[in-house]
Amino acid sequence: SKHFPLKDKDSNYNQWFITFIMSRIISYYSDRLGIQNIDYLQLKQTAKELLVSNNLNEDIITDNHIEYLYRVSSSVTVIPCSVLGSFLAQEVVKAVSRSGKPHSNIWLFNTESLEVK
Repeated sequence: SKHFPLKDKDSNYNQWFITFIMSRIISYYSDRLGIQNIDYLQLKQTAKELLVSNNLNEDIITDNHIEYLYRVSSSVTVIPCSVLGSFLAQEVVKAVSRSGKPHSNIWLFNTESLEVK
């Protein structure tokens, strides 16, 4: 869409789109093979299968992306998830009880530095 383009003006794929694809790859991999002891070559093959099955260009996800997924796939996400979950719960309570104005905040999670901004 014009509000959320998949590519930028230089015909590079949008980073959000790439992040979404990477999350789908790790999810697809873990559903099939489990998340324990991830094998790099199987992860790379899974990425290729997922891209081909969705009619996407295999060049969207580079070897650097696969290496990054391999490195961080077993990292702990409990802390950022609990922080974001508490904010989400607060907003849900406000919406359901119709008390208080919901915030229009956008929270971005940086997976490399494990920061929420």
